[in-house]
Amino acid sequence: MNDLVSVIVPAFNCEKTIKRCLDSIVKQKYKNIEILVINDGSTDQTKDIYLNNFQKIKNIQFYTKRNEGVSSARNYGIKKSKGKYIMFVDSDDSIDADLIYNLVSNFKEGSLLGANIKRTFNSNKITYSNYKSEYTRNSFILEIVENRIFGGVLGYLFEKKHIPLFDTKTSYMEDTIFLFEYLKVIHNIRFIKDDYYNYFMTENSITNTSKRNKIIENVLNLSYSISSMNKVLNEMNIHSAKELKIKNLIVLESEFAKLKNLNDINVILNNKKIYKIVNHLSDVKISFRYSTFVYLVKKKYSLLLYAYVKARRFIKKILVSMNSNGRRKNER
Repeated sequence: MNDLVSVIVPAFNCEKTIKRCLDSIVKQKYKNIEILVINDGSTDQTKDIYLNNFQKIKNIQFYTKRNEGVSSARNYGIKKSKGKYIMFVDSDDSIDADLIYNLVSNFKEGSLLGANIKRTFNSNKITYSNYKSEYTRNSFILEIVENRIFGGVLGYLFEKKHIPLFDTKTSYMEDTIFLFEYLKVIHNIRFIKDDYYNYFMTENSITNTSKRNKIIENVLNLSYSISSMNKVLNEMNIHSAKELKIKNLIVLESEFAKLKNLNDINVILNNKKIYKIVNHLSDVKISFRYSTFVYLVKKKYSLLLYAYVKARRFIKKILVSMNSNGRRKNER
């Protein structure tokens, strides 16, 4: 058990978190790793922090490229990597010290092995994923499509010989497209217990942004990504068009929920492309909540939609707080 593991870390303007991230990888129990930091055109002190703290460590390589997004940075890392295995770690996250050791020691050829995820919200609210120890490919895909498993690439150990490149035509759910492409040749998915991938959510996180232009971009990219996922699944003879349509609506609603003022809601409601996407989802029946959301968007009832998203954020905040408090009580 001494195969090389390539850990790819895309880095963009991460001066506040890059040291924590790289420290957690450098301190891994498993030592046969190469760390590839792909500086994706950062304009802050990311490079200086690396030079001051990690430049002399032999198994870290630092590459700088122009800013083209996380998918392009990961692809750059894949092409530069030399390991039998590849793992992706985001620059604002960290991994437990035994994680890579336990992933490699429990790995079986032709399978996908991953870690559970510990999510920290604003540095104090914590939730944990609780995945089963094993899934078939089809059941795993269905869990992702139905939003019961996070459809990202973080915390997994991939075999480089099977790995695809990321689709750079979209910046939304590109992880899931990649994961589905990888699963074309993998039929068994397993998760280890106890050692976690530590996923940090902050107010400034890209995935938490409430900027109107970013939300519009996300919605338009979402439509492309759902279509791409459907194509890949059809190639595997997995027909989940209905489920993907439901996922589209769920994610679309979550993007609208990031809107924080009435003017932004009005601008988005008058975007013809977005209106067309919502109209395409009119026949999706999930619950009264989503039917209400679609109705408000189609009718362009901006004031009622504003009230809807404010209520949704308030309820979500309460639920996160309850889950966090419940977890802390169980740990006592």
